[in-house]
Amino acid sequence: MIGPAEVCGQWLKARTDSELMIVALFCRPLDFPNHYVLRAQYAASEVRLSELAIVCESEATARSVIARFFPWLTWLARCPNDVPQLLGTWL
Repeated sequence: MIGPAEVCGQWLKARTDSELMIVALFCRPLDFPNHYVLRAQYAASEVRLSELAIVCESEATARSVIARFFPWLTWLARCPNDVPQLLGTWL
């Protein structure tokens, strides 16, 4: 297992110049029902998902990872139509 710093570095390396990186925060998703999970996506003409995720014990820990490694990203709360496990995204 690799740590948050390495995952964040991999997320940045995987992004192309034409893509917007989006980091989603999930609360107790089906694959990690006792944790909070950060997942990266890359949006351009299509959306692709990163295979790497950061699994956290708390929402505060997940938010601190983003604050530390991606302080320039802006938080957007979930929309009513989003899956219930999604808390929101950073753009």
